[in-house]
Amino acid sequence: MAKAVNVKWETDGCDVDLPTQFEIPERFIDENGVDTEAVSDWLSDENGWLHDGFEVIE
Repeated sequence: MAKAVNVKWETDGCDVDLPTQFEIPERFIDENGVDTEAVSDWLSDENGWLHDGFEVIE
């Protein structure tokens, strides 16, 4: 299981309550590890906000 942690959100100053960690779905993990570009897009698509970085732990 892999997680995206320490997600930093770009909220344009809006007061929002967004999670800072997520379990990464298996579809983004293969024999080469986590596809961080796909996870990056997924985080923004799922939450409706752009992020300003995250870390992956496996």
